[in-house]
Amino acid sequence: MERGSVEVTLLGITQDGGLPQVGCLKDCCKEARLSPELSKMPVSLGIQGADGSSHMIEASRMMAGQFDLWNSIGIREWPPSSVSLTHAHLGHTDGLGLFGREVMGSSGVILHCSPSMGNLLNSTPSWSAMIDQGVIIPKLWSSMEPFEPTTSCGFTITAVPVPHRSELSDNHALIIRGKKKSLLFMP
Repeated sequence: MERGSVEVTLLGITQDGGLPQVGCLKDCCKEARLSPELSKMPVSLGIQGADGSSHMIEASRMMAGQFDLWNSIGIREWPPSSVSLTHAHLGHTDGLGLFGREVMGSSGVILHCSPSMGNLLNSTPSWSAMIDQGVIIPKLWSSMEPFEPTTSCGFTITAVPVPHRSELSDNHALIIRGKKKSLLFMP
């Protein structure tokens, strides 16, 4: 990637459990088990900033494969400079634990999310422990107000509230805006 530009990579396209899903006996899952090239990872987006920083949208349990995909096209910074979560459903958050000392041993990963998601992080023991240990640092966004994930990354993110099942937190689509182009991420 050329320094000074922002590059977006789609790292996954399926529902929370990926394809094949655990316990799924439909033909699509059977075929994916027999032919691994048909397997798909849960929805996620990788963004390389203009300054070389890396940013992920969603934290799935298949983060290792998603990073391998990202790494195969030249993204080398790991862990990412920031992670943004659209909502609390399993496939969007269950990879957060991978940043902890049991796997990556990360520290200082900025985690952008809504105040509702922030409350859930603080009230869930395993995530709260990661906050206390400095593994993740929640940064709460305000809906409809653009923010820069990190200084000099060259793009902004605007969280847009969207209707969806809200058992654990609210839900957002994200508008990612660079100098010349914009992208709507709505999982």
